[in-house]
Amino acid sequence: MNYKKEDIKKGITIHKINTNKFKTNLFAIFLTTKLDRETVTKNALLTAVLRRGTKNLPSQEEISKSLENMYGAGFDCGVEKTGDNHVLKFYLESINNEFLPTNENLSKECLDILIDIVFNPYIENGKFKQEYVAGEKENLKQIIQGKIDNKTKYAYDRCIEEMYKKMLPLPNPDAHEVIAAAIGLEPKKVFFGINLIRQKMMLPKVQFPKRKLAITPDQMMAIKNLYEPLLPTPPIGCHKILAAQL
Repeated sequence: MNYKKEDIKKGITIHKINTNKFKTNLFAIFLTTKLDRETVTKNALLTAVLRRGTKNLPSQEEISKSLENMYGAGFDCGVEKTGDNHVLKFYLESINNEFLPTNENLSKECLDILIDIVFNPYIENGKFKQEYVAGEKENLKQIIQGKIDNKTKYAYDRCIEEMYKKMLPLPNPDAHEVIAAAIGLEPKKVFFGINLIRQKMMLPKVQFPKRKLAITPDQMMAIKNLYEPLLPTPPIGCHKILAAQL
């Protein structure tokens, strides 16, 4: 794996990770703003409206058709709180050019449509299409209201999220049991919640463990503390290096 970071302009940074592990490419645009009570809801609404259409693809249906024609490329977007920042995230995943049946530059097409969605929105009379804004306002209102109405579930969801994030980047495979014991919930329900959190963070889903972990949580924490300084490019044989220190 090869990681490169390049500051191309003040406030604009490109992160590039090359790896041969996957047959797909993931392109992402992150827009970071300061977390502000006045703009939190607007940011959530903005990502939802932007995905509805662009100047070149004025409807969500046309965007979906374009993605389908790109060998079923997938697009998603959303917002996330990271520290004191509010991050608007836009993702597009597609097949690596090397695995295409024809000689074409699918990566360029993906970047073009991703940039189109984020920076070239569909505009009517100098503003977002009113139908899109009104529709997404109502969707967002229903989501917020649904969480408020079920206060118990909302409280559990937030507890699971905050406790799990503290376990990253190397959570214990028995994390769901640790969290479940702490908040008095069934481990399977916590495990389901963890995968929802991972999905929101664009992390791969984890499989439910079929057997108990062979090491204790304290041992796992020790491994985590030793492993984190080796990231993002741990050396080959790092497991032997860690084992010698334990």
